[in-house]
Amino acid sequence: MRKVLCALAGALAGIWPAGAADHRNLDARVPIAVEDAYPVKFRELTLQALFPYRRLRGGGNEGGVVADLEYGLARDVQVNIGTEAFGRTRGRNEGSGDLGLGVLYNFNTETLRAPAFALKAEAELPSGVDSRGADLALTGILTRSHGHNRFHLKVGHTWLTSAEPDERRRRWQGVAGWDRPVGLQSLLIVGVVAGESEGRGNPAASRVEVGLRRQMTPRLVASVGAGFGLSGGPDRQPFFLGVALSRSF
Repeated sequence: MRKVLCALAGALAGIWPAGAADHRNLDARVPIAVEDAYPVKFRELTLQALFPYRRLRGGGNEGGVVADLEYGLARDVQVNIGTEAFGRTRGRNEGSGDLGLGVLYNFNTETLRAPAFALKAEAELPSGVDSRGADLALTGILTRSHGHNRFHLKVGHTWLTSAEPDERRRRWQGVAGWDRPVGLQSLLIVGVVAGESEGRGNPAASRVEVGLRRQMTPRLVASVGAGFGLSGGPDRQPFFLGVALSRSF
C-alpha cells in the first residue's frame, strides 16, 4: 500500500503547480468521516480524490472514485463542489454521478475556554443515475486540542426531498473522533460514527473507523482509512477501505 501511495504522490506532484497542503486539515471521507472545524486557507484551492471500496450486505461489492474541489472563499469560509462515480457487482448504481455542493463557516478559532466551532451546509443534487430530488444536510462541528491530541465532535441532520417509501425522509448522524501526530509528517485518526439507518424501522447504525494521513510533499497529502459496522441491521456496513490524495495549489 505504501508503494502505491508513493507512486501516485509522485505522479500528481509533477502535474499540478506549487501550493501548500496540511495533513492535519481533516475533511469528511478523506480518509474517514472524522472532520475538524477549520476551513482550508484563504484563497487556497484543494483537489481531493478518494478511491473507496465497500463490502455490501448480501455479498456484493462497491468501488469507484470521489472527486471534490475545495476553495477558501474568505478567511473563515470554505466552499466545495464534487461528484462521485461508482459501480456495484450486485444491485443498481443509483446516485452515481450526483453533484454535491457545500459551504463551511468557521465561527471561531480554539481558545483556552472554548473549542473551535463551524457549521456546514450541503446539498446533493440529482444529476446522477436514477436520482430524484435533492438531499440537504446541516452539520455542526467542534474541535478541541489537548497537548498533541485533538478531539472532534460532529452532529448533522439530513433531509431527503424525494425519499423512497421505505426510506427515512429525515435522519441524524454523529461522529466522535480523535487524532494525534505520528512522527513529524503523519497523523493517526480514530472515529466512531452513529446515527439513524436509511431504512424505516431499521435499528440505529454505527461503525468504527481508523485512518492515517501522510504528508508526501509540501503540496500533497496521501491518506488511507478502513472501518467496519457494529450495528444497523440491514443497513450495517460490513467493511470499507479507502485511499485518498489531497493536492493544494
